Amino acid sequence: ESKSSTISRLITQKLLPLRGKYDLPIYTNIKTAISYIKGGSYAFHCELVDAFHTIAKEFDINELCTLRIVEGLMDTELMNGILHKNSEYTEVFR
Repeated sequence: ESKSSTISRLITQKLLPLRGKYDLPIYTNIKTAISYIKGGSYAFHCELVDAFHTIAKEFDINELCTLRIVEGLMDTELMNGILHKNSEYTEVFR
């Protein structure tokens, strides 16, 4: 659905082509992806909180410095909602 050229290029180059026997699966977990990420030329998309613990255990200090966070793959939008006055959900949606 995205009109971004970066996302379109990512999909056509990395997701759509057939995957070889030794390629990183499209859907996998961080523990499986670590060896591919360490080898280079692979990216892994997940919640950062989920990945930080595993990455800290698997990468040394020099490898950590080479990691990058890719911005802009997921757009966030401001959402508005209406709640009743003094609703218990007020804090949840702040």
